[in-house]
Amino acid sequence: MLTLSPNTVLRNCPNLRVNLCSGTEVGITGRYGLTQCDISVLSVLEIFARPTTLQTGIEKLGERISGVRDWISLTGTITRLWKEGILVDHDGSTGGGQRLGGFDSPIVHARMLNDRERTECFIRAITQNVKAGDVVVDIGTGTGVLAMAAARAGAEHVYAIEAGEMAGLAEKLIAENGYAGRITVVRNWSTHVQLDRKADLIVSEIVGNDPLEEGILEVFRDARSRFLKEDGRMIPAMVKIFCLPVKVPARLISRHTFSRSTLAKWSEWYGFSFGTVDTNRMNRGQAFAALPQRMRSWYSYTEPVLLAELDLSRVKDTVLNQSAVAKIVRSGSFNAVQVFFELDVSETEILTTDPAKAPNSNHWKNLVWLLDPPVIVKEGESVEFGYRYRVPGANDGVTVRSSGGGEHSSSHSAK
Repeated sequence: MLTLSPNTVLRNCPNLRVNLCSGTEVGITGRYGLTQCDISVLSVLEIFARPTTLQTGIEKLGERISGVRDWISLTGTITRLWKEGILVDHDGSTGGGQRLGGFDSPIVHARMLNDRERTECFIRAITQNVKAGDVVVDIGTGTGVLAMAAARAGAEHVYAIEAGEMAGLAEKLIAENGYAGRITVVRNWSTHVQLDRKADLIVSEIVGNDPLEEGILEVFRDARSRFLKEDGRMIPAMVKIFCLPVKVPARLISRHTFSRSTLAKWSEWYGFSFGTVDTNRMNRGQAFAALPQRMRSWYSYTEPVLLAELDLSRVKDTVLNQSAVAKIVRSGSFNAVQVFFELDVSETEILTTDPAKAPNSNHWKNLVWLLDPPVIVKEGESVEFGYRYRVPGANDGVTVRSSGGGEHSSSHSAK
């Protein structure tokens, strides 16, 4: 792994994007995807807008801070930005070689390729939609598998767009399989690319656990307007977002929250008192992610509730504030709402993370938004669910309004 020194020349990564998430946070899209930071990080980005040595940058920033704690925070922030591909050195390298979980992580791409149902579904859709002589754009090509599938299906030329370091591997695999003359790897963000030909088909699998978290709405809207012919097609065609009120098993709740039982356990383990912890405040708005195929035994209290149905070939509004009403099918109490999706990859190919239908090879996880206190319901009651989305990586969570129990909400991004 590369290391920083006082003489390391740093600058902001090319095509940096910054979105305001709230009054105190910004979302920064760098080499490895979107990172949320405190708004104070903007001063670091200002200093490193031009190539600057680490020592000089810290000296300039030091004029704005005081105290040892501020210095520690500053150096930690710069190191984090470098590791996450937001700051790069003079030759474009970062400290991200050991970064786990980013779009460039080999583990992420291995997990996707091991999801055979997902990959073969996209390949079938590509084979069905590509016509001889087509120009195809594959956004976020990763290892290049879908770009090669388009070339194999008869595309005249494929533009494989990849901003991360996986582009190098894609180029090698494309050459190894004999497609170097028909596939051009474009190393950049699609929103900053200019292509010399219009596309007949746009393909992209930038779908996250929350299907919108990787920016598919924003990316498809831009690609449709600049890359696609008037009669062009898009894969996937539609995404449907559902929710389901569920009872998460107590062992999982205990693993992910501050409960009285976990406080007692920690006290026994470590010999300290945790009696002043306000469990209600600590647990409010929390979420976790889990594989849907492991949720099949969880009790649910409604049929799947459709929150949003988004035609990716037409959608213009990338800010959502959706709600839907559902009937309770069993009395009891639910302590969470899980969100899952259905992806219409083509007219005949569908992928889903519905716990009742997801295949065992599925690599996506469903977000599980915890509710504290649980919502008590009776069969036949109506419950309203709300879903908000503003920018990639900053899902606003879900709200629940029951006829008998008031309003409950969970409103922070899941980790």
